[in-house]
Amino acid sequence: MKRIIAAFLLLAALAAPAFAEGYASVIVAPDFFWGGHTYVTNGPSENFVKMRLSIGFDGANFFGDSGFGVEYGAGGSMLYAERMADEPLAFSSSYPWDFYFNIGLGYKFVQQGFFTARVGFGLLADIDVNEGGADGYRGIILDFYASVKAMFSVASNVSIDIGARFATPLFSARFSGNDSQEKISGASVAPSLSVTYWY
Repeated sequence: MKRIIAAFLLLAALAAPAFAEGYASVIVAPDFFWGGHTYVTNGPSENFVKMRLSIGFDGANFFGDSGFGVEYGAGGSMLYAERMADEPLAFSSSYPWDFYFNIGLGYKFVQQGFFTARVGFGLLADIDVNEGGADGYRGIILDFYASVKAMFSVASNVSIDIGARFATPLFSARFSGNDSQEKISGASVAPSLSVTYWY
């Protein structure tokens, strides 16, 4: 994983002279996940729901006038509620924070006056490090994501954006306790609000 990330960053640095413009955003997004997990060592899939609040950095650089570019982001996610199997929804008392980062491709398919519309897709990594939640999970979930964003200019080089990101797990390696690895399936949606600086 570290080699893949390093390769993406190297390519982005080498391609920097070709970028005509880009943006950097501060983004806030509630993230809702519905799915199931199966322990490698035993038994059937068990349903679960997670609700988190993500706060982070979102950015993109675009190639020339083509509208295509590279997008990326990183930040933290706070777990505030979850439900395991048929149990009632439980709100967190500790609000543990974990981390995420993403990298992908973006495309501006509308850019008229004060309005820009952008879509993107790529890979999103959720990294659980604080062992928060009902069962103390830690590990990583690698998602495929697709996103859409509507960006409204409110001042020179500044926009207010609304959007949404949709994701589904491709790979998971999470643990509860010492050795209970699990596989994750399901989908998430994260509506977002961001403030963006264009450069």
